[in-house]
Amino acid sequence: MNCVLDGGSGIIAISDRCCEAIGAPIDPTHRTHMESANGNIDRATGVIRNLKVVIADLVFYVQAHILSDPPFDMLLGRPFHTLASCITVDSSDQSQLIEIHCPNTQRTMRLYTSQFTRTKRTPVFP
Repeated sequence: MNCVLDGGSGIIAISDRCCEAIGAPIDPTHRTHMESANGNIDRATGVIRNLKVVIADLVFYVQAHILSDPPFDMLLGRPFHTLASCITVDSSDQSQLIEIHCPNTQRTMRLYTSQFTRTKRTPVFP
């Protein structure tokens, strides 16, 4: 699954496609609105509570809002950055070095990211 890091976003979001693929239980009673950078307002169709997100061998539990047909699989916004005590270093080639800290194990990991480009839709899980 491809994730977009966005420290400016106030939520963690997951696409409805990914939600269906993983079969996570949805709470449809909690619907929030998300304003995109282009000014569009999308309404979440629900939330996945305590979604287990595994990055390498670090495990995080997040509240992920479900969006219909967003341009990403998963958006890791400010709540994730806070939970993981993220430190990012931006490079001129538009890549990032991100350091994340697991609050459960106290382990820290550094990962390199690359610029996000939206490509032809392919199945999230083959």
